[in-house]
Amino acid sequence: MPSFEAIDLPMLFGSQEALYKFEDSSVAADMLSELEAKRMKGLGFASNVSLDLFSKQRIVNPADFSGKKIRAHSAVLEETVKALGGNPVTMPASELYLALQQGVVDGAFTTVTYAGPNNYNEVTGYLLRAAVSSIAYPVVVNLDFWKGLNDVDRKAIVDAVAVATQKNRAELDKAANDAVASLKSRGVTVLQLDDAQRSAWKEKLAPIYTDFGKRVSETLLGKITALQ
Repeated sequence: MPSFEAIDLPMLFGSQEALYKFEDSSVAADMLSELEAKRMKGLGFASNVSLDLFSKQRIVNPADFSGKKIRAHSAVLEETVKALGGNPVTMPASELYLALQQGVVDGAFTTVTYAGPNNYNEVTGYLLRAAVSSIAYPVVVNLDFWKGLNDVDRKAIVDAVAVATQKNRAELDKAANDAVASLKSRGVTVLQLDDAQRSAWKEKLAPIYTDFGKRVSETLLGKITALQ
């Protein structure tokens, strides 16, 4: 379903709250309804914290990406690395620690909640809180199964998804803050993008939006942007 690529667009959502606003919107509901064409009933979204940049050397401005090999694990992330001036490298997460340790890659986009428990402080010196890409996983159930349920059971599932969604969101902030504090205490330098730097990133990333609009839907992109 190409429309779901929109969620991966770099820096589309300025905050977790903006992501949640999208997830709760009629725009997202329409996207979930499209899944019925694939025999799935969309019930909502499970979220994760956004992707940040871990690197062996300091990377903040687009110029800092020049010549750097950055691990990317999706097609949109590969285009993101290219647009910023780096060289994308695809590999499984299970190989990333060793690749960073051996210098096969210079950095990686991943979540702080993954990097913290996996001791990325041992193989990277910098964490840039770039929030380059948001993460939302559609929650689905088999459509034929759904149609076979009675109204009481359907309501029970919908209510359970709503409770789980709120619990998921409530726990994310704490998990992210704890992971960042842990990484910082173990020697990782934490960097932030200022407004000018973020604007410079967005300028470089603009062609990715243009491509998405042409390939998938300028209308959808406009609807999501209007929610911000």
